[in-house]
Amino acid sequence: TIPLPVLPREQAVTVPIELSRGNDASLATVRVTPATNDLPSRTLPWTHLLLTGWGVGVIGCGISLGINRLTIRQRITSSSVTIHPYLIQLVDDLSLRLAIFRKPIIKLVPGNGSPCVLSGRQPTILLPDYWLCSCTAGQLRLAIAHELAHLNRRDLDWNRLVAICRGIFFFHPLVWLATSRYLAAQELACDDLAVRRTGESPAVMARLLLNLVEEPAANEWASAVAMVGANSTLRERIVA
Repeated sequence: TIPLPVLPREQAVTVPIELSRGNDASLATVRVTPATNDLPSRTLPWTHLLLTGWGVGVIGCGISLGINRLTIRQRITSSSVTIHPYLIQLVDDLSLRLAIFRKPIIKLVPGNGSPCVLSGRQPTILLPDYWLCSCTAGQLRLAIAHELAHLNRRDLDWNRLVAICRGIFFFHPLVWLATSRYLAAQELACDDLAVRRTGESPAVMARLLLNLVEEPAANEWASAVAMVGANSTLRERIVA
């Protein structure tokens, strides 16, 4: 056995105090014990600053997602359900090829932006009316097949999870890098799936992507997925 040192017990200190009443004086003793350090430790100020900064960042990411969602809703409000028989038949045919049981509706929006798809009770494809007169039949098939591929892969559901994780860990640069690479891989997978299911030539897809270079990049990826994606990944998609 190893003998352990025994610490001495705290002893009270006797302090004499002189008490006086009128002309009478007497001595009294008061027992004083040493004060122990039982006070709770104070929280360092920098922890409050870190928590405050993290909370502000999370709120900022949430506001950004809310603005993007509002932008999508505004595009839906300005759109109109298409009655074009070719587009309706095209969506029906491609939905069967991609095993999509909830057939989406297709709406035309004014302008020349990028097609995008939204999930929900009724999946919706927003197609700029400019595409009807600027794209060939093969390019239009690939564009719609690309959006349907996102529904087939449930990319929008996964994107919401990624958006939540990025909002919580927004301070870590590797999170932003991983998000960027994830979205690039997502677009490459949908391009490949669209080419395989439509039977179109990869060269047709490359020409379609070249036409998208001048289109604005899509920022509302958590609420909707646009074919143009990020401009920084278009070169990688064309080469692939």
